[in-house]
Parts: sequence; structure tokens; C-alpha cells
Amino acid sequence: MPSIFMHLPDPLQRALAQAIDQANHAELAAAAESVSQRYRSAARPRGAAFLTNDDERLAYAATRLPATYAANSAVINQLSRRWPDAAFSTLLDLGAGSGSASWAACTLLSSLQSVTLIERDPRLVALGQRLAAAADLHPMNAALWQTQALQEATLPTSDLVIASYVLNELAADECIDLVGAMWQATSQALVLIEPGTTPCFNRLQMLRSMLLEQGGYLLAPCPHTHACPLAADDWCHFAQRVSRSTQHRLFKRGDLGYEDEKFFYLIFTRTEQPRAAGRIVRHPQRRSGHVHLRVCQEDGLRDAVVSRKDGPAWKAARKVQWGDAWQPGPSH
Repeated sequence: MPSIFMHLPDPLQRALAQAIDQANHAELAAAAESVSQRYRSAARPRGAAFLTNDDERLAYAATRLPATYAANSAVINQLSRRWPDAAFSTLLDLGAGSGSASWAACTLLSSLQSVTLIERDPRLVALGQRLAAAADLHPMNAALWQTQALQEATLPTSDLVIASYVLNELAADECIDLVGAMWQATSQALVLIEPGTTPCFNRLQMLRSMLLEQGGYLLAPCPHTHACPLAADDWCHFAQRVSRSTQHRLFKRGDLGYEDEKFFYLIFTRTEQPRAAGRIVRHPQRRSGHVHLRVCQEDGLRDAVVSRKDGPAWKAARKVQWGDAWQPGPSH
């Protein structure tokens, strides 16, 4: 499993802990269990309110904010690695919830000057504003929050546009219309992030085709613009290991000090940037003297075996993680 732990930034961790300390822990635990059961239920009508009271909103932030922050951070790190010279000044965060994508962007992108977040739930906006006000991280603490349904919002043009963990809540036609509007609002890069499930992967594959047809440049994760080479019963996704605080473990009713958040993502840009030559799409299998890698590259899926005799490639293979870029060599 992934070995690199992701933590909430200290200002956000302190703000979240303060909000939790001021609440009734027994009521939050009950709310967390209620939200968990609802999340696993397939009976919830599309478009229905997912969080019904403030205890549920705070419980959801306590249990899910670390994981969604971790996934957003992992993807923004990929964006920075593939396009290190980019300077994003403005950010638009759609379906922002309590602001995990914006927190990740403000923590990792020093060029950001302004942030706009759009979220339909006014009480979730209030929680996000409360967390941001309690922290000293610019421009998060000066962000503009708008309470509006995404289907009705007029999207301001922004350098970086992110929709994280929101598209799976929309009908297919709504999703197509919204992503089309998002692309029109994007001046430099568009980032889409969803849970690492088969339905979400299929949804993003549809949007991948649409954005390519509209002239977008696919930066990551795919090293090519061909059809996905995975078998029809398989799906692409990645994972980020998340550190659990004591409060996190309490409300999740778990004993482990970590969890693994699985996700899939797309990054499209307005200008062409160099893609990775290959992408590791399974956990590296490390053995004595060699490492097995499953790599997606221009000519499809390939199994690479890297051994000690491969020199620099061997050193890289010992450190590489699922989801990282990989440079295929002559013998790989």
C-alpha cells in the first residue's frame, strides 16, 4: 500500500480540532454513523440533501476532509510536477464543500492570489468559512464563498478550475453541461477528481473524450490520448495514504492510524505541456533484487521488471509509488 502519509496542514488541523472540541462528541459520533450509513446506501435520490444538520456537516468534515484533502493534494502535486513553470493566480473551486480542494491548492501553490468557492449548501459554506477564519493561510482566509447550485452559477474565468468529489452527484447530462462551462471558464488548467470507483472512472472517461474533442490538452494521468487500454471489467484509480488523528479514529470507529483514499482524476490544460512517458497503474511489487511495475504508456500497458543491473532505474524503482510517472527504458 502507499507508504507516504498525507496530513492536513497545521492551520486547518487546528481549526478543525477546535470546532470538534466545541461540539458534543457523542452527538458527532452518532452523526458520523448516520452519514456513513447514508453514504453506503444506494437508495438516496440523486440531488437529495446528503447532510441534514450541522452535526452531520461537522462529522463529515472530521471524517472525510482529511481524505479529500489528501486526494486533492496528490493531484495538485502531479499538476506541479508536470507543469512546474505554471503560475496560477486565480482559483475556482466548484462544489467546494468545506473547502478541501482550495486548502490543498493554497498550501501547495505559492502563486495563488485569490480563491472563489461555490457550494450549494449554505451551512456547509458557513463551516468552511469558520475553518478558514480560524486559520492564517493566504489566500484561503480571504476567499470569496458563493452559495449557489452549480447548474445555476455563472462561472468566473480563472487560471485554475477544480471540481472535486462533485460530478458523481450529478446526472450525466448535467455533468456534461457543467464541465463544458468549466472548460470555458478555464484559462490555464482544469482539474477533475472523483472517488476511485468504476462508475466514477467511467464518468471521467466520458468527460475525457469530450474535453479532447473540445481541444483540451490532457496532461495527466494518462500518458497518451488513445482509448484506455484497460480491460472492460477493469478501471484506473490511484491511492493516497491518510494519517488519522485521534478524533478521526474515534468518529470513523477505526483502530488503524491511517486509511487509504482511492481516487481518479483528469488534468486538462489550455496549452500543450509534456506528459509523462508512462504512469504506474498498480502497486509496485518489490522482490529481492527486482521490482515489478505495471505501466501505462503510449503503446499500451506494459509489465516492467527492473533489477539491480539497471542502475539509475533500479534506484528509482525502489522509491516509486502507485500513480507516479515512469520513464520506460530500453529494457523495460
